[in-house]
Amino acid sequence: MAATHHSAESSVGNYTKEAFVVGERNLLEICAVAVRTAQVCAGNEQSCAGCPSHALVWGCYPFLPLLRRKTKSVGVCPSSICQTRRDALPRGGFAMTYRRLVPVCMSFLLLTFLIAPLVAGTPSESAFKKLQSLAGKWEGKDGLGRAAKTTFEVLASGTAVMEKLEASGMEEMVTLYSVDRDGIALVHYCPTNNQPRMLVVPSSGDVKELSFDYQGAGNLASPSTGHQHHLVLRFEDDNHITETWTWREGDKDTPMVFHFSRKKN
Repeated sequence: MAATHHSAESSVGNYTKEAFVVGERNLLEICAVAVRTAQVCAGNEQSCAGCPSHALVWGCYPFLPLLRRKTKSVGVCPSSICQTRRDALPRGGFAMTYRRLVPVCMSFLLLTFLIAPLVAGTPSESAFKKLQSLAGKWEGKDGLGRAAKTTFEVLASGTAVMEKLEASGMEEMVTLYSVDRDGIALVHYCPTNNQPRMLVVPSSGDVKELSFDYQGAGNLASPSTGHQHHLVLRFEDDNHITETWTWREGDKDTPMVFHFSRKKN
């Protein structure tokens, strides 16, 4: 039993060691290609900054001592890659480098184009991050110059944003924002005891304003009953926002405008 256990450990150890050796070999090969390409750029008297493998060479610097020991005819000057001239290259070095580097570069570019949209996120995710950035206290005035204030709080592990708005002569209003597939949904809890639902579908990740359209309401006796019917939330800059709520009652729409500034601690 002990012999079997020792044999298994030995096999795992050998496999791990072999994996490291393969990884090291691949890394050194990539670095060698990058260095040779930089040498060709220098040999053609090109600017080092314009060399296609310039950034990769900088990443390879920690491995150059190992590269010198394990590869031949690399010809790297310790002070600068660009000091090595074309005559340091082995015969056929440029052709070999070109054939090996082009597929790598093309694969890298393709991967970049595929991953970039995923890293940036969807328009709705970008818009929601903008809402999350509002977290904190805000103060300002309504369209008539009366004092108003609001607060934004990120809740539920970052999946919801709650706003509490207090305007002059009105009771507190609460609004919950959340991502709904390709859009941002809100539920507005009004002191009149109804709960309008609105939705906006951002068209791009560069969000300047969010215009929420009415989708229905809870506890609303009829569509003509007074309720908040529309919201435009405009991001003026990092410290200023404007909210324009539209109150609908019967056939009449009344805008309610609030200008807020981020409250300094």
